[in-house]
Amino acid sequence: MALADLPLFTNRIDLVIFDCDGVLVDSEILSKRTILEMLRELGANVSEDYFYAHFLGYSFEHVTKKVLADYGLVLTDDFHAWLIEQLYKACLAQSCRQRLGLKIS
Repeated sequence: MALADLPLFTNRIDLVIFDCDGVLVDSEILSKRTILEMLRELGANVSEDYFYAHFLGYSFEHVTKKVLADYGLVLTDDFHAWLIEQLYKACLAQSCRQRLGLKIS
């Protein structure tokens, strides 16, 4: 089988954008807003200052341990999946549309 016969090459990809520094999507603000809102729904009133001190730049595993230690709340794999889904929706609904003029259907 030739390389061009593989499924990856059946549709030509013209462009891939990796936004690792927040130029296209300001993910820091989206992340803060989303996780704080989700934690409030679970009964943990986490402040923005706490977010910046204990969440920003840390892994989800670290965040999970801090929330358990300081709020007694277990963040499950389902919560993590929910968080990723909510961040994705927030990106599409706000930053992508605003910065790129995208229409989300």
